[in-house]
Amino acid sequence: TPSSGTGGSDRIATTLTSALPFPLVPKHGSPARKPKYPPPPVRLRYRSGGTRNRSARCFGSPVPPVPEMAPSGTASAEGSPGTTIHVCQSGTCLSKGADATLVEIEELAGLVGGNGCGVEPTGCLGYCRRGPAVAVAKKGARPRYFVGIKTPEKSADVVERATGEKLPPLEDLPAGARARMETARASKRIEYLTSAYRWNEALACLLEQASRQPTRDPGLEQTTREILRQVGYGDLSGGLSLTEMPASVSGYVPWTLVSAEAVSAHSAVFRFETRDPKRGTPHPRGRGRMPNPVTWHTTMLGAVGANPEGPLPWIERDYTPISSALEWERGRCSILIKIYGDGALTQWLVEHAAGILGGGGSEPPVRVWLSKPVPTLSVPSLVPATSNGDGAPLPGSVLLLLAGTGIVALPQVLAHREPHRFLGISTPRNSQLRCPIDVVHSCREDDLLMLPSIGEWCLEGTRPHPRFRGIRRYDLLVTGASTTDPPFSGCVSASGGRDPWALVQGGLPPNATVHRSRRLTEEMVGEALGRAVRPCRVVVSGPDAFNEAARSFCLASGLVEPGQVTVLAA
Repeated sequence: TPSSGTGGSDRIATTLTSALPFPLVPKHGSPARKPKYPPPPVRLRYRSGGTRNRSARCFGSPVPPVPEMAPSGTASAEGSPGTTIHVCQSGTCLSKGADATLVEIEELAGLVGGNGCGVEPTGCLGYCRRGPAVAVAKKGARPRYFVGIKTPEKSADVVERATGEKLPPLEDLPAGARARMETARASKRIEYLTSAYRWNEALACLLEQASRQPTRDPGLEQTTREILRQVGYGDLSGGLSLTEMPASVSGYVPWTLVSAEAVSAHSAVFRFETRDPKRGTPHPRGRGRMPNPVTWHTTMLGAVGANPEGPLPWIERDYTPISSALEWERGRCSILIKIYGDGALTQWLVEHAAGILGGGGSEPPVRVWLSKPVPTLSVPSLVPATSNGDGAPLPGSVLLLLAGTGIVALPQVLAHREPHRFLGISTPRNSQLRCPIDVVHSCREDDLLMLPSIGEWCLEGTRPHPRFRGIRRYDLLVTGASTTDPPFSGCVSASGGRDPWALVQGGLPPNATVHRSRRLTEEMVGEALGRAVRPCRVVVSGPDAFNEAARSFCLASGLVEPGQVTVLAA
């Protein structure tokens, strides 16, 4: 989901030479070293154990308790054996340094002997925008959540609260432990951002790190040179202007916008094409390599010029295409995007695509940069792809709790029912989603999305078939219209020229139910889980508030463990 932002910033210089605290001059006498990006993916181990959250929270009722911000101070003696510290390792938290937080907490917990306290990585905790997030789970107690754990001091406070023991001052820690934490905090975030092709954010982290260095750091200079070369700014002689887009960006290829169609008052489908063979594939294969079934997303670059997110003249946003992997390999991609009034990239996109959205053409053609496909979830376990599905059981059924544009996760999951048809690959039967799939979808009445396709998938679910097809049950929760001004007022869908709400009023298949003026509740989630075949994998995708509430409802039901809930980062 695009975040808000505005173009231009006094604190970001338009040339890198003026922004960096050290000069960037070419190295003479030694050839440029081949960069090592992207690094290999982090292998995480997910467990199904943990403490269940018995809190009865209701989405739409008073807001649940806000997670603690890990204030520094004296910790209360509340630690006990059986305590586990779960550190979120979702994509959003990793981009904010969550892997460094994991290293720090492990180091600090070891200094106090742990006091029976374990430290484990975990999937998304639902607090994406306030990450890195940490949960402290104790037997017989509701988990406590801490957000914004971005410094060693905050990591130390979490350890003190979890173990009940007072840590020595950080300046008195052993030199080895302190050095390991500082190295991790400085490098882990940059490593993740470069592996995900988030070059602007990675360079902004380097600038921030360099500004805190009292002297020049050759390591930072070398890393900066490598990133600049990756993004097409390899010539450092005579100064370096960052006001124009480069001719090439590593991990990205240019795509041309060929059509755009408003499908609701707030959202539109943008269709892109390219012939560049470097676009990659969601399922690399060949030369004896078998395809790895995954769902996937791509990162879009918007050439907005100077911006507060970094020194490069673009901003980066992740999107999940609604078109299939096979379409991507054929050079076509369709992306469903909600337009936000304060969204820097979406406003840039709508401004440049105004002619196409109006039914005409665009001169010159609108060009955007899309990254190579990045894995999101492993299939059929539907756990984060970084975990490789280690130890995750095959689901007996799948429950998707989706809100708003989170519905884009649905077509990618359903494509793995027929991988040869929609993905262009052959996968073993045990790698296909041959199980019932139920969907609970919450949206506003002026932003009903993908209903024609959902109606077809529901019909597929009602037909007898030796293998599962489509959706077994679909619940649509429709709330009031948005209070913001719609960018596409009076929009009609391309499905027969009808408004999407007319399709709802005209009737959906018998396995689809519409709930007007109703939000997601704990009772509704409990009923959906009660119908599920064990073991059930729950996938949650939507705005942060929805993700937090939906995850808590699942755990409060007592029918699934924390390891069975996958939350897709907003």
